[in-house]
Amino acid sequence: MELPLFPEIVRPLPAAAATANQAGVSTWSAGRAKPALEFPSNPGRPLRWMPGSDFTRHRRVAAGALTVVLVAVGPASGAVRLAQMSTSPLDPASIATAPAAATVRADLDVDTNRNGQIEDWADEELEDAPGATSGALFLANCDRDGTERIDAAALDAEGRPAFESRSVESLHDVRDLAPLLVRATGAAAGIAWWLRMRADDARAVHVFEGRRQGAALLMGGFDAASKAPGEIVAVPLLGVSEKSDLELAIESLYLPGHKSGRGKQEWEFDGEVELELVATLTGSSTPIATDRVRLQVAPFLLVPPTQPARRIWMQSNDGSAALADAFGGVAGLVEQDPADAAMYRFFQDHVEIGFAAMPDAGGAGWHGMHIALQTPLVPLPAWPGRELLAPDRGVYRWRAPATGVATNACDMGGNLELIPPSPAWPLGRVLIGAGMSDDFLSFLRAQRIGGAAVQGPVLVDLGWLRVGHVDEIVNFLPTPEPRAVGARPFKVVIAQPGYALQLLREGDPRRGLPAPADDTAAFVIGPQAAGRASNALRTTSSALLFDGVAHGSIHCPSAAALRDGETVSVHDGKRRLVFEFDFDAATTPDNVAVALKRNDVAADVSARLSAAIVENLNLVVALSEADGTFILANREFGTQGNQPIIEAVANERLVVRGMVGGEAESQGRDFTKQDWRIVRIFDGQGKGQIASVTHRYKGFLNIYSPKHSNSVFQTASMVADREAGFGNGLQHLLYGALTGAEASDRWIVEPGGDSAYIVATEALTWHTRGPTGAYGFPTMVSISELKHDASLAALNDSAQRNIDRVRAAIIDAMGETGGHPFLRDDGEPGDDSLCGDLDDDFIRLPVLFAGVLAADGSIQPRSAEALAPNLVNFQASDPAHVVFPRTHFGPGVEVSGLDLFERAARLAVGEGAQFIDEWLTYHDRVGEVHCATAAEREPPAMAWWDPLPGGSR
Repeated sequence: MELPLFPEIVRPLPAAAATANQAGVSTWSAGRAKPALEFPSNPGRPLRWMPGSDFTRHRRVAAGALTVVLVAVGPASGAVRLAQMSTSPLDPASIATAPAAATVRADLDVDTNRNGQIEDWADEELEDAPGATSGALFLANCDRDGTERIDAAALDAEGRPAFESRSVESLHDVRDLAPLLVRATGAAAGIAWWLRMRADDARAVHVFEGRRQGAALLMGGFDAASKAPGEIVAVPLLGVSEKSDLELAIESLYLPGHKSGRGKQEWEFDGEVELELVATLTGSSTPIATDRVRLQVAPFLLVPPTQPARRIWMQSNDGSAALADAFGGVAGLVEQDPADAAMYRFFQDHVEIGFAAMPDAGGAGWHGMHIALQTPLVPLPAWPGRELLAPDRGVYRWRAPATGVATNACDMGGNLELIPPSPAWPLGRVLIGAGMSDDFLSFLRAQRIGGAAVQGPVLVDLGWLRVGHVDEIVNFLPTPEPRAVGARPFKVVIAQPGYALQLLREGDPRRGLPAPADDTAAFVIGPQAAGRASNALRTTSSALLFDGVAHGSIHCPSAAALRDGETVSVHDGKRRLVFEFDFDAATTPDNVAVALKRNDVAADVSARLSAAIVENLNLVVALSEADGTFILANREFGTQGNQPIIEAVANERLVVRGMVGGEAESQGRDFTKQDWRIVRIFDGQGKGQIASVTHRYKGFLNIYSPKHSNSVFQTASMVADREAGFGNGLQHLLYGALTGAEASDRWIVEPGGDSAYIVATEALTWHTRGPTGAYGFPTMVSISELKHDASLAALNDSAQRNIDRVRAAIIDAMGETGGHPFLRDDGEPGDDSLCGDLDDDFIRLPVLFAGVLAADGSIQPRSAEALAPNLVNFQASDPAHVVFPRTHFGPGVEVSGLDLFERAARLAVGEGAQFIDEWLTYHDRVGEVHCATAAEREPPAMAWWDPLPGGSR
C-alpha cells in the first residue's frame, strides 16, 4: 500500500495530562484560525493540531453519512478520537455531540533520556529531535554472538554488505539491540498499523519483530538500496494490541559516516534514522494517527591511552618473542598472514581498536562493544576478522581505496591517536597527521552526537616525516599512583630533537649524563674500541688496516725473473737477516737460503720466501695468495715493533710496498683479544668507509678475502643530505636503494697515518638493496660524525620547530581550565619526569631525525625519519608495563651501563620502563614498538554520554 511521503504525514500531538473522558472539544467555522485545545487537568498547555485536521480538508471514508473527525485527546501523545457524524457535509457544531466510536493511541517510544528504560512520559521529550544530551542511541552491531559471521552484516571492499544476518541469532545478541516500544493502542478494531522509514534510513538498519532470540527481520537491510532516493519503505505491523505494549528491536549495519559504492552510486550514512508508527483505517491509506522517533547510532570512540590494556596484539614473527615477553599475559600473538608484506607486521596500522556503547536496556548502566576499525589498507589483512571477532568485540571494515589506488599511509592507525580527556573535551580529542584521505577524515568527523563532536579531530602538519604518522613524534603515558596533588593522570611524551643534539654535544649535567666521546660509536652491539691507523695496504688480494706495527707486502715474481744469489734484507726489530735465493744449493755464509727451482711460479717463490722469514724472524705472514703477494707484519708493539722490516731488495721485480715502521709512540692494538667484526674510518684519510673484518691479528686487521665480497662501503662522513648533494649522506642509505655509496671488495681509499677508526664486535644493519642484490649495510657511525654534521644539526633544528608547532596545537586543542591552558608546558626538558613535576605535562625524549635538508633550511617533504629507534614510539599496557625500543645509541652498555638516549629516557619515565631490541624486526622496516602493536583497552567506567553536558562542542 502506498502511503503519502513524509511531508504529508501528520506529526504527533504533544503529551497531555487529561484522560480521554476529560477531553474538551473546540469548534470553529471553516477558514478561522485553529485555537489551541486545552484539557482541564493541564490548563494553559496547548496542543498542536495535526495537518489536515481543518474541517474543510476532511475526507469521507466511504459514501454516506460516516465521516472520521480527528480530535486530540489525552493522556499520551498521538492519541486521536474517532467520532461518527450523521450529517454531510460536515457541520462543526455536531462534533461536540458526536458519539465516541473509539480512542486510538499511536505511540512509539524509545529511551530518549538514556537511562536504559523506556518510560511513558519521561521519554516523550524531544523523541523526534535528539541532541547531544538526549535522544535514543543504538549500536552498529558488528560483533559476533551467533555464527562465525558478524551479527548484522559483513562488508565488502566497496562498503556494501557481503551478507546480512536477518534474524536475532543468539540470546547474547539481544543485548546489542536497542528496544522500540509500541504502546498499547487503547482500541484496535478496524485499525491497520504500519512502520515506515525513508529508504536511505532503512538500508542502514535492521528492525526486528521482537527483542528476543530468534526474532525475524521486520524491515530494513541492504535491499532497501534498490529504492529511489527519498522513497518510503512501509511494512505492516502485526501484533499491535489494545491492552499490551509491543517491543521491537533495532540495530545498525553501519557506523556514522559510512560510505559505500563509488561515483554516482556512492551513498553516505549520517548515523541518524527516523521511524514512524502510522495508524490507518483498515483498507485506507490515509494516516489517522502517527508518532515519529529519531535514533542515533552510537559513535565509534577511541579509548584513552591511559586506560589499562586487556590485550596487546602483535604479529608472531622472527623477532616478536622479546616484545611478547615484555607485555607478559596481555600479549596476543597472531600468526603471520600467508601473503606477508613488510607493513603487515605493524598492527597499529591495521586497526584502531575503539568502542561504541548505548544505555543497557536493563537499566544497568551501559552496554557496548570493542570495535576494531580496519583502516583502508590494500590488501586488507585477514587477522582482525580471524582473531578479534567475538562477543562484544566487533570488527568494522572501512571500505578499501578504489581499485588500482594504493594505500594512503596517512590513513593508517599510527596516524590516529587520542589526546586524553580534559574538562573541555571529556572524551579527549583525536590527533591526526594532515594527509589523511578526505573519505577517512570525513568518517572520523562524522562520529558525533546530536550534531556535536565528541572527540573532535585535531589536524597537525607532519608532511616533513617520511611516514607522516603522529606516533612518530607524540605519545601518551599513564602515570603511576600515587600522583602529586593536581597532577594529570598522564604525560604527553613528545620527541625533542633539540635535546638529542644537546646530549651529543654537552650531555645533561643536571641529570648526571656526560657527553659521549667523539671516538665512540652508535648502533653497535657488544664491545667497541677506537684507535688511529698507522697505515693500510690494498693489494690485488688483500686489504688491511694496521695499528702500531711495521708492516708491508712483498710481491714476488716467478723464479725465471730472479738470479741465483739475489737477496732480500729483512729486520724484525731485534735482528736483521739476509735471505738469498738459491738455485744451486750454494749460498753466502750467514745468509738464509731460499731454495728455488727454475720453473717455480710466483706463488711458489712467495711461499718459500715467506716461510723462511717466519721461521727465522719474529714476524707474521698474514696472507699468501696465488698472485705471489704476501703480507709481513711485526709481532711486537712499541719501539721494536715500529722498526722498518725491509732494509734492502736486490731485484726491482720483487715489489716491496709499505715496509715501514708505525708511529714510534704507538703501543698498537692486539686485535686478537676480541671478536672484532666491523671497522669504520671516521676521520682522516679514507673517512666514511665502513668494512667487514674477516681476520684479526696482533696489530692489524684483514678486511677482505675472496670469500667475503663487497665488504667495504664508502659513504660520506655525515648523516643528513642536503638537497644539492642528494645521495651523499648516510641517511640516503637507511631504507632506500644502495646509491650514493660505493661497494668494493677492498679499501676504496686507503687509510693513512692520520686516519681514526672505530672497531666493534658487531654492528646493526639496514637492509638496503644494491644492483647485485640485498646487502646488510652496517649502521655503525661515530659520535664525532654526528656531532660535527652541520646538515644533521640544521635538519634537527628544523624538526624541532615543526614539533613545537604540534605541541602548541595540542595545548590549544584541549582548552582551558580556570582561564589557563589545561596542559602545562614549562619548556624545560631537564625536569620532565613521572615523579610529580606539576609545571609540565610534557615529557621530552631525545629523538634524532635523519632526512634531506632543502636549500631554504626546511626539511624536504616526506624525507625525515628517526635515525635511532624512536623512543616516543612506545606502548603501555598499564603504568607499570611500558615497553620502549632500545636505541643502541652509543657509547654502548660496556662503556656506560646503558646507551645514552636510554639513560635519559629512564630518568624521565622511571626505572619501571622496559627496553627491548627491535631494530631488525621493526626499526629496520620504518617502525617501532607502538607501530607493531594494537592495544585493546578497557573503556572508561562512566558511560561516554554522561560527561557531554560539560564539554561537547
